[in-house]
This record gives sequence, structure tokens and C-alpha cells, in this order.
Amino acid sequence: MLMKALILQSCGKKCQRYLLKGATACWLSAVSALLSLFLVGVLGGCGLDVVPFLYPPESPSTIGSGVQFLHDTRNNDAPQSDNFQGYEIYYKFYDFGDGGSGETQLQNDRDAIEADPEPPGTARLSSRNFRRLQSLRNDGSLQAQLPLIPVSIGSSPSIQLRFSGVADNPGAVLLRNNNETDATTLVRAVNDANAQPRAFYGVDKYDADHPDIPNTIDLTDGGGANLRIAFYAVAYGVQPDFRPLYSTPRFLATEIPLDFE
Repeated sequence: MLMKALILQSCGKKCQRYLLKGATACWLSAVSALLSLFLVGVLGGCGLDVVPFLYPPESPSTIGSGVQFLHDTRNNDAPQSDNFQGYEIYYKFYDFGDGGSGETQLQNDRDAIEADPEPPGTARLSSRNFRRLQSLRNDGSLQAQLPLIPVSIGSSPSIQLRFSGVADNPGAVLLRNNNETDATTLVRAVNDANAQPRAFYGVDKYDADHPDIPNTIDLTDGGGANLRIAFYAVAYGVQPDFRPLYSTPRFLATEIPLDFE
């Protein structure tokens, strides 16, 4: 500091301005260099955040009066295996009669749900009035578990949704690997007057005022044959902070009829 003061005293004003300007520039350069080193150290130590994701179900197909999809085994591997728990399925009814616009509505729904960018989650499904499928326990009570279809890490099941009009059959069942001894009864996200979930079989189970039924359809005189269901499935998991984690939705099938006797 003493040397700097003596030099400044011995210089003229022009010289002093030059020296001060140089010192300031040098000081700013030093601060900039230290800040850069600090940021490099902080960012280098933290690394980039890893955003968790899940793979959607694969190979959807129609099988008779039902649909099938396969478990994507990439969800068995880390880091997906740290979060993955199974699959959820969403459904929506459409009126495919001559007076209905079900086919157009379905295409509009698909365009909206699958538009780029296609984010993960169920928000677009809910916004297009898709409803989550529910299932029953063996005693007939509603199964409240998440996900609808649990899948163990390391397994590779095929999942089937089968619909039947047989009188002693509940109408819609969920099967794993075509194993009927492991069948789960599927029900709609609508309850009857006794707070019991409504089934998928028998025209008497449907009414025009049900919130999941198109208000354009006439369910009398065989009108129920015009009722169709479309499905989406999503992989489901839980993040370390307990927030739900979903894959992008995967469309399963269209024009699944409900012409039960």
C-alpha cells in the first residue's frame, strides 16, 4: 500500500488515472475469476438432477371382446425399479350409434391426450373425462389399493381385460398371463343407490343419468349395443418424497362393445 501511494504521488494526474484504472480492472478480474471457480466447484459437486420416469405399457392389442398389454420390463431395472409399482387403467364410454358422435369424440380425445409434448401423468385423461377403473376384493368390497394392477419387480406379466355377457360372470375381469384363477373383477367409477360400484354387464346396470354414460345414447330397445369403451393405461409408481409418479398414457383399444344380454 505504501509503494502504491508513493507511485501515485510521484505521477501526474494522467498517470494516476491510468494506474487507478489498471488496478480496478485487475481487481474486477480477480473477483470474476474467484466467482467462476466458486460456481464450478458448486455445480461440479452437485451434478445434474435426475428426473425420475417410468416406461408406459407396451404392445397393446385387442383380444376378442377385450384388450391386452404387456409389462415393459425396463421398469424392472434401476432407476425405474426404485419407483415402479404397477399399472393404472382409465376408461371412457362413447356413443357409436347413428345419432351419436362417439367416433369423432374419441378421435378428438386422442388428439388432445397424445398431442406433443405428451407429458406423463393422468391430467389429460381426467380433463377428457376418462375415469379410473376400480376392482373388487373376493368378498365383493371395493379394492382401494394403488395401483390397480400391482406388478412385482423382476416379473413380466401380460395383462388382459376381458368382457363377457355370461349371466354368472361379473362382465369384466382382469387376468394376468391368461390365468383365470387369478381373475380380478373390474367395476366402474360410478356407484348405485346403495353406494355399491356398478358393474360392466347387463343393460340394467346402465342409466342415461350416470355420469360416465354419454347423454346422447338411448339405452332402451337395444341402444346399449351402441355403447363402446376406450381405455388408456399408465405405469404407476411412488417417488422418494411419496409423490405419485406416472408414465405417459398408452392407448389400449377402441370400439369394445357392451352388447350383453
